[in-house]
Amino acid sequence: MKKIVVIMDSFKDTIDVFDIIKIGKNAAKEVFGDENVPLFCPMADGGENTACAISYILSATDIKTTVYNVSMNEINATYCMDEDNNAYLDVASVVGFNSNKDDERKIKKATSFGVGQLIKDAISKGAKKVYLGLGGSLTNDVACGALMALGAKFYNNKEEEVLAIPQNFLDITKAVLPYNKEYEETELVCLCDVTNPLYGENGATQIFSRQKGASEQDVLELEQSVIHISQILQKVKKLNPNDHGMGAAGGMKYGLNAIFNVDTQSGAKFLLELIDFYNIVDQNTIVITGEGRLDSQSFQGKVIGTIADEAKKAGAMVYTIVGTTKLSEEELKQFNIDKCWKLNDGQLPIEVIRAHAKDELYNAFLSAFEYAKNDI
Repeated sequence: MKKIVVIMDSFKDTIDVFDIIKIGKNAAKEVFGDENVPLFCPMADGGENTACAISYILSATDIKTTVYNVSMNEINATYCMDEDNNAYLDVASVVGFNSNKDDERKIKKATSFGVGQLIKDAISKGAKKVYLGLGGSLTNDVACGALMALGAKFYNNKEEEVLAIPQNFLDITKAVLPYNKEYEETELVCLCDVTNPLYGENGATQIFSRQKGASEQDVLELEQSVIHISQILQKVKKLNPNDHGMGAAGGMKYGLNAIFNVDTQSGAKFLLELIDFYNIVDQNTIVITGEGRLDSQSFQGKVIGTIADEAKKAGAMVYTIVGTTKLSEEELKQFNIDKCWKLNDGQLPIEVIRAHAKDELYNAFLSAFEYAKNDI
């Protein structure tokens, strides 16, 4: 008899992963009762809810603190630590969509200062290894805000200190980085599935800034600002803007490399290993996965693509439940998806989608579980 494993990511700006699991469990009880109960696992790829998912999986200790969001307003933030003093953070909890109101999303002023505060807090509490999820940020500041929170200072040609946000980057002529033995002894691992360089046609600004609210004029100005600040940082530490993933989270990895020796791991595969995916999924498994929007980018190292590829290698069937998709059945088959349910056609206003999303998700789970009965 086949088993069902449900591995869901959040639906960005609509339903978080823990609500999705709760809804899925209720639907499963209606379809299966107490027999053949699916296994539910939260999933993330380094973006929204990464730290929460890891805390759930590891039964880690949640740590709450207060930091600044992208517009320097105080917010509550949570990360977690395991029994080995490894800390797990994600930038989305501080500089992501859910942590910042629409009127605060001004990309040329947006700062990652709160991310630096979060890292500093974890180190102060004894973390020797910090895992940082890089997905879902609203910033394009090359981690300069985070660097300031960690003690860096930026100056103009009059030796006046400058607030290092993108609209001020071209005024900056010098960066002074902190010397801190604790930083040198801290291993920073970025959980990231983005491979883009810092700048250029495939860089942070050209590829990602528009979805963070940048206009076409903003894109042109931000690109020049990012190139300039990267050169300022190169004066104090040798950094390569073309290295793997330097464009992730608005250049977060690039900037943090100025202070830390940063390692990188695939966020999706890291989470799969934590849930013991490679031992629980085999040819007798139906894997159900999903996220808010399914498109070709979903299969470029992100959650659904990684799960579909790894599940097919194990011989499992793969179903998806998504907010919306325009991919055809033939295209889905090419991406190792056997069956797909979508909640809407993607044309409705976000307020309408949010109002009905949970009910539609419940119905989609019912349909998927009923369909799975024929494959069990």
